[in-house]
Parts: sequence; structure tokens; C-alpha cells
Amino acid sequence: MKPVPRWFIAVCWVMAVNFSVWTGLQAGDPNPARWILIYGAAAIASAVLPGRMFGAALAAAAGAVSLVWAAYLVRQVWGVVSISDLVGNTNDKNVAVLVVRQGAGLLIAGIWLLFGATFRFVRS
Repeated sequence: MKPVPRWFIAVCWVMAVNFSVWTGLQAGDPNPARWILIYGAAAIASAVLPGRMFGAALAAAAGAVSLVWAAYLVRQVWGVVSISDLVGNTNDKNVAVLVVRQGAGLLIAGIWLLFGATFRFVRS
């Protein structure tokens, strides 16, 4: 097994902290359990990704779920929300804008987790 580069370890820890913060922010959501579960899994996977192959498997699974869920959410509001709505509207009263933002968070998590899992599998 090749050693994991220090930059990868640093990025994993930064993303683990990031997803931990996202997990905490979901407490105010009307339906927080599913969001806490997915972002918590992303935080745990990111934290154990540099050291254990279990982290790569968890990251791959959570990343795949995140990307599928993001595609589902974005498909619901495709053509309803414009880019200017996302940037200009900060009050989240528009449900479609909130759905797109949730989908964007899942997209970020999914891309990172699949990249990290792939990198880790290649380094094993």
C-alpha cells in the first residue's frame, strides 16, 4: 500500500470539519434526520478516509447516495429556478431555491466523497 500524501490527509480533515458543521446546521431544518445522516456519514467517511479502506467504501457509498439524491432534487426544480434566484434570494422563502441549495450541498458532498474514495482505492 502506498502512503497517503499529506495534502490528501489535510483535505480529508478540512472536509470532515466542513461536513460536521453542515451536520450541526441541519438542526433547524423541518426534517433534519435525513440531512444529519447524510452529512454525518460524509464527515465520518472524510475523517477515516486517509487511514482505513473502510473509509473509502463508506465514502463511495455515501457519495453515490448523495449524487443520486442531488439529481433527484435538481430534477424537481429544473427550469423553475434561475441562477439569479439562487444568488439574489437569501431568505429561503422560495421552496424551489431551497431545494436547489440542498441539491448543491449534496453535489459537493458526492463529488468529494467519490473523488476521495477513488483516490484512496488507487493508493491501496
